[in-house]
Amino acid sequence: MNAMCISSERYCSVLKKHASNPSSVYLFCSCVINNINTLWDIIQVLENVKLGPRLERRTINTLNASQHARLQLAVALLQTPDVLLLDQPTETKAGNLSYDDIQDLTDFVSNFPKTCVVNSTDEDFLNSFTDTVLHIDANGNVEKLAGSYSSAKQVIANRARAELSEVMEEKYRAKPGNIGILM
Repeated sequence: MNAMCISSERYCSVLKKHASNPSSVYLFCSCVINNINTLWDIIQVLENVKLGPRLERRTINTLNASQHARLQLAVALLQTPDVLLLDQPTETKAGNLSYDDIQDLTDFVSNFPKTCVVNSTDEDFLNSFTDTVLHIDANGNVEKLAGSYSSAKQVIANRARAELSEVMEEKYRAKPGNIGILM
């Protein structure tokens, strides 16, 4: 099978020239990035994020929140990153993704062959694929914790309780004459 290579600028100009509405910005045009040389690469990435070629002639403003989130992921993947950074991937401007969309995203992140760094407030989502948590404390120190998000959260909470207990005990000892019961 031979793949025809065309530049992204050439593809966009051809697409716009033959479009029924030349002023429209089409989905593939917005996905094309300078370091991608083939239409095949774009189609593969769109299929990987479950957009597929059926959306080829749709304008971006006609995409729903789920499709727009998938398009953003496709654009990131077209850049072939060594590390994929996802910031609040289960939330969009239009609201949260559906359960099925989150499952697709979970499967994608779990099977991503490179490093994926995810910033999310969705604990269930994080627990579904996380095997390492990077905890950044108030002083900017970074600690690597093995395990799920919930287990790392518990380790951090236990440590904070122990530190608070230690501080309270020191304050109690610093005031002579106080009598109290510590539980």
